[in-house]
Amino acid sequence: MRSSYLFAALWGSLALMVFSPLHAADLSVVEKWMATNSGVSSVKISFAQTRTMRSIKVPIRQNGTLWMDYGRNRFRWETGIPTQTIVTKQGSKLLIMRPIGKKYERRPFGSGGDNQGMSVMAGGFPRSMSEFKRKYRVISTEKRNNTYRIVTQPLGSSGKGVSQFTFVVQASGYRMLGIEIDLKDGSSINTVFNRVELNASVPSSLFSPDLTGYKETKF
Repeated sequence: MRSSYLFAALWGSLALMVFSPLHAADLSVVEKWMATNSGVSSVKISFAQTRTMRSIKVPIRQNGTLWMDYGRNRFRWETGIPTQTIVTKQGSKLLIMRPIGKKYERRPFGSGGDNQGMSVMAGGFPRSMSEFKRKYRVISTEKRNNTYRIVTQPLGSSGKGVSQFTFVVQASGYRMLGIEIDLKDGSSINTVFNRVELNASVPSSLFSPDLTGYKETKF
């Protein structure tokens, strides 16, 4: 009988270690972050990105720029100098352009592959707690040095290939400093924001790139 009680106690301790979250989700961190987005209609972000893929031994590192127009639900992402890739939101699809080879592809959100994390970002970063809860499920929040890491699972079809989508925000001012995307295929995308301009100028031409001379393809 005593051995049974001992086994039960050991099993309970093991279950607690395995199934308890390492860092409980503190939604107050998310609420304070959302408060910093009040009144923001557009944003321009300069970033440094590191992509790690199982098929390539050496990580790919690039600089780029991201524009978001919240009022008209528009999005543009470009990387490389000179520009190697441009991604814009075109209705329910992503337009992916490779200027160097003059080629483009249109992909629906949530179509799989390496655009899964891009589909989530193209939906726009949330600006209110209600919007955040519609788009993400919080797995954990962790304070690490001078930052908070908000680990989430995106909801809906656009996030079906995403294992974790992590927002990195300041521990003091609660401004977003970057994002980390872990995909279910084993690849990851780590993006660090170097400069963030709130309510930046976002001309319409940014979101309607000229396809003259481009050939449609499948990347």
